[in-house]
Amino acid sequence: MPDITTQPRTSRRPRKPWIAATLLILILTGFAAVEFAQLWMPHLLGDDGLIRYERSQRRWRADYGLPMPGQPDLARFSERLAAQGLK
Repeated sequence: MPDITTQPRTSRRPRKPWIAATLLILILTGFAAVEFAQLWMPHLLGDDGLIRYERSQRRWRADYGLPMPGQPDLARFSERLAAQGLK
């Protein structure tokens, strides 16, 4: 019978690498669904669903002090004007 203490150690590979791949795909799918919600939401929920979604996003941004979509950076307003040669 061979002695197991003298056998060389082999590195252990993950037995199920598909679990990590599946988890990554689920995370990416969820992220894409949220990012592209304005494209698919009107088809499923109608315009009212899209309006509710946009309002919830704006409330979330306001609660955390994040800039609203399309809002210019007013903290650097004079710098941006000077960069364009207007002031």
